[in-house]
Amino acid sequence: MYSRVLATIKKFLFGNLLSNMILLLMSVIFSRKYGVHGRGVYALIVTIPAIITVLFSFGLNNSIIYHLKKKQISVTTALHYLFFLTFWLVSLVWLLRLLAKISGAAFVLNDFLALGSITHPFLWTSVILLTMAAPLKLFLISYFQSIRDIKMLLIAITVLPFCQLLLLSFWPGSDQPGFLLYMLCYAGVECTLILCLTIYLYYVSVGTMHQKTASLFDVVSYSLKGYIGSINGTINSGIDVLLIEKFAGTSELGLYSNAKSIVRMFQVLSNSVANALLGYYLELDRTSLKIFHKKVSLSLAVGYFILFTVAYLLSEYIVYYLYGAPFLESLNYLPYLLFAAYLVTSSTPDSYVFSSCNKPHITSIIASAGFIVAFGVGIIAGKSYGVIGILIALCSSSVVTYSLRKFFVSKLFRGRCD
Repeated sequence: MYSRVLATIKKFLFGNLLSNMILLLMSVIFSRKYGVHGRGVYALIVTIPAIITVLFSFGLNNSIIYHLKKKQISVTTALHYLFFLTFWLVSLVWLLRLLAKISGAAFVLNDFLALGSITHPFLWTSVILLTMAAPLKLFLISYFQSIRDIKMLLIAITVLPFCQLLLLSFWPGSDQPGFLLYMLCYAGVECTLILCLTIYLYYVSVGTMHQKTASLFDVVSYSLKGYIGSINGTINSGIDVLLIEKFAGTSELGLYSNAKSIVRMFQVLSNSVANALLGYYLELDRTSLKIFHKKVSLSLAVGYFILFTVAYLLSEYIVYYLYGAPFLESLNYLPYLLFAAYLVTSSTPDSYVFSSCNKPHITSIIASAGFIVAFGVGIIAGKSYGVIGILIALCSSSVVTYSLRKFFVSKLFRGRCD
């Protein structure tokens, strides 16, 4: 069992290393070409579609993956649901665009999503295209992870950033018009490639048979149970970006985004482990699950502590030699981000226990508490202390998330897992 897990981790690690090397080159070239402010605008443009997808897909993506893994729906049926979800999200963005024209940032949702900061048509079009690709991209990666199709996963996570790296490397304009046009082309390339990969999966899946036991009502019911849990991703990858844009401005957001890139660079191993473990957790019975999870949790706690300590020691050299002196101020944010990343990544397998035991509502409870802490403390502290206040909120949310995950896993294993 454990040799199979290690073999799968090695395969995922290779793909993640390759993908993250490409993304690292992209971030370095982009930062040097467009500076701190450009980096902040880029972070905002790619974050808004991600948050819209998480908040307004109502957990449907996670539910589809769960029912596919249990062989209760077919891949083609799953893609039908996803195409409808994509249509709904894109329509929502158009509605928000219309409201932004009418009332600007006065509309509460536009204000929360920082849509008032997006004024140029090219940037709005970029948001729409990235929103179209976001749920499909999330599904493809999760699906290939769950069935451990390493070849297709490598295509999904490496071909897209490689094409975008080529686009950025040979892009002629480093001024404002050049930046705006680049963002439009960047979004267009991502949307086109994701749609092509989705259509390919649809056609190769036509005719495959599954024992269809789950109705649309079953899929939606499961998704709503875990919906609040699905917004957990906004805490670490979205809400902090929006709050910094609101309270500190785009330039500070650029520095913060740079610090997050360094953290992500060292999360290659943790992402590989997470990608490999999900499928195994869903396959284990109750007794094996408890033993397996105990060993995994201890190994990850020690391994990630060493990993993020090394990241902190090397961070100054990485920033100075790769990104340049203008980004050195981002080092002030790094200790907070590394602390939060350690707590969240080391406890990620706990959430797999909840999925394996068909307890998505536990994930919802934990995510609700984390979201309330992150948003509440972020609003209060962000007004007074800017980025540092928002980082304190992020760390507080991570502590709450970590503690509750451990508490519920312990409670689950002391009782019954059904």
